[in-house]
Amino acid sequence: MRVALVYDLRDDYRALGFSEEQVAEFDSVETVDQLAGALETLGCAVVRVGRGQALAALLVAGERYDLVFSIAEGMKGRSREAQVPALCELLGIPYTGSGVLASALAMDKLRTKRIWAAEKLPTPAYQALGDDTNFRMAARKLGLPLMVKPASEGSSIGMSKVRAATKLEEAYRLAGRAQAFADEECGGWFVGDQDLVARRKEFDDHPTPSGNSMMAYVALRLARIWADEGLERAAVGSLRLARPLMERAPTALGHMLCALDLHFSTPREVAVVGESDELLRSALAGFQPNTVFAFAPEPTESVPLLAGKGLVDGLPAAYVCERFACQAPVTSPTDLEAALA
Repeated sequence: MRVALVYDLRDDYRALGFSEEQVAEFDSVETVDQLAGALETLGCAVVRVGRGQALAALLVAGERYDLVFSIAEGMKGRSREAQVPALCELLGIPYTGSGVLASALAMDKLRTKRIWAAEKLPTPAYQALGDDTNFRMAARKLGLPLMVKPASEGSSIGMSKVRAATKLEEAYRLAGRAQAFADEECGGWFVGDQDLVARRKEFDDHPTPSGNSMMAYVALRLARIWADEGLERAAVGSLRLARPLMERAPTALGHMLCALDLHFSTPREVAVVGESDELLRSALAGFQPNTVFAFAPEPTESVPLLAGKGLVDGLPAAYVCERFACQAPVTSPTDLEAALA
């Protein structure tokens, strides 16, 4: 049996400039090797085709297969996972996996939820958000915390956790504004959202930080405070795009190099709980460009870095952490300075 193996390889898309977030759903070389090996042990003649576009080109050229084994995600469109199945059905070629309708529907989370609800299948409460949504009412209806995510994405892409009603509208609006600047083809962010003949994507950090450098730096810092892997992937995607420029002209991308240094530095977080100007001054003393900070006047669970941290014997306390693994809390400025030394 001649089997066409269709897949989206992360390395192929990275080479084209796609960000880490954009390739999050795609496959590794190891996965493809293991699949091909398993099929070959069953006596199949495996043809490693690659992307769905490559399959389409081969079929147009007259190639035919006994079976298409597809794990391709697709890159564009709300029904992207249904593209390979649709191509196979058009030409009458057997294929593995879900059919065209199921593949397309499963990517549309809103319509999937509606079908489940109509069939009385258990599914968490939800609400579609739009420009006219009353976000405070939505938060009251669903309860907090809650998750916000795009209606047509997978692998947790674009998801955020909302812990306060005031943050729900902010999460939605921010996601919408960022999307206006996103480069859907190659990752990173454009300077503006105007419909120009050629849109710019700035990396030059002179005389002020470029948009990509600032976003990469801020996203990395926020990722360490909020334990948000999505923010970190977005920042790394921008760093990958800037790599050739940093290699050729490092002095022109000073702020991007700062973001790169932050990315490769050993994470260090400082959390201070309780009202103490002395502890705050000690925490912020000295040159600590790669340390992130979170302060709260009282214990709170709303910020991951502060979650689970409280006062010590009724006194304000400081926690010095590495990847959220913290040393014993201290209550005196002297002890905090020693822990940071």
